[in-house]
Amino acid sequence: MNDFLKDYFLLVILQGVNFLIPLTIFPFLSKTLGLELFGVVIFAQSLAMLVHVFVEFGFSLSATKDIALNTNSQEKLGEIVSTVFTIKLLILVACFVIYFLAVYYCDSLYSYSEVFLLSFLIVVGQVFIPTWLYLGLGRAKHNVAIRLLAQFSTLTVLLCVVDGKEDYLLVPVAYFIGHLIGSMASLFMISYVYKIDLSFQSLDTILSTIKNSSHYFLSRLFYDGSQFLVISLLGFAFKSETVAYYAAAEKFYVALNGVFSPLSQLIYPYMVKTRDIILFKRVMAMTISFLAISSLALLMNVELLSELLSGESRPEIIILSRVLIVASVVSVLSIFIGYPLLGAFDHHAYVNNSVIIGALLYIPLIIISIYIYENVYYVAISFVINQMFILLYRAHYICKFRVLN
Repeated sequence: MNDFLKDYFLLVILQGVNFLIPLTIFPFLSKTLGLELFGVVIFAQSLAMLVHVFVEFGFSLSATKDIALNTNSQEKLGEIVSTVFTIKLLILVACFVIYFLAVYYCDSLYSYSEVFLLSFLIVVGQVFIPTWLYLGLGRAKHNVAIRLLAQFSTLTVLLCVVDGKEDYLLVPVAYFIGHLIGSMASLFMISYVYKIDLSFQSLDTILSTIKNSSHYFLSRLFYDGSQFLVISLLGFAFKSETVAYYAAAEKFYVALNGVFSPLSQLIYPYMVKTRDIILFKRVMAMTISFLAISSLALLMNVELLSELLSGESRPEIIILSRVLIVASVVSVLSIFIGYPLLGAFDHHAYVNNSVIIGALLYIPLIIISIYIYENVYYVAISFVINQMFILLYRAHYICKFRVLN
């Protein structure tokens, strides 16, 4: 328990630094590029990250579990890592073809085609950052350190090359360079620290891995994809400034999740192997306490923090921030009772279904909010409803299967 807490607090510190870097980037870009161009850049990044969800193909969950169950076999680890990288590269190529055609045949994207195409490089740069490997091996510290290296590299490049509105095309290039450095460091870790040999895998192994991860992919697609879809739809329907407002408010959601996600990442592979309910209850109690304190602190200081983030106190950002902080509280709780609890006891289907059904409820609400009511606040409220549904769905099956008993 002591080692677990030690790793957690170290991760929180690293994650905090990792979060402060984007907070530095956000006001810098919004002031340097102006809200309109900054909104376009955020729009392009959201589309790229939507593609990233496809490329990841649910491996953040399926491969993490496979790695955790095979930590004592270097041969099996080599097979898993090699297969996952192969599948990601194949999906990357297919996604680029579709992405390229979408940019050139969609009028809303074609007007800024260069920034949208360059933003695809962000996806390329992240292909070889194996979060699932670090978490499965119980090396979450390495994962955060690699992310920190990528973020710091991105910030350094941005500060060196972006000096005015005319440099907006260099923003996705800077992100690509940062993530590429993270990928190169990860490949070094795989080969020289973990001593894992990469090799070509059989077609049967590749197809079997795709099949095993497909349900996890659907879960991630509906959960992560729906979040990136929001920014994308806002980009199509509203002015770029509105996209920037929502993106600024979303940083508060990311902040709370960023503090508590390392704990869920740490405990998931541990629970897969041990199913230690006593430890889980202690961690959950600690999480609820810290979550209550941190969320109240954010809500009380949201005006000051939003002004620091965006450079001005905009009522749109303040209102959206408060709603998304509430969403984050609900989200953290649902994450903890998801894979670390239900998933560890082989109830993955219910965890995945909660996300899929929740997204099927969420997406129509988004479309109605944007295209019928034309109200960005309703979009944020829809997200709260989505997170609440996921939490209640998972809580229902925890009670039904008496997982905590």
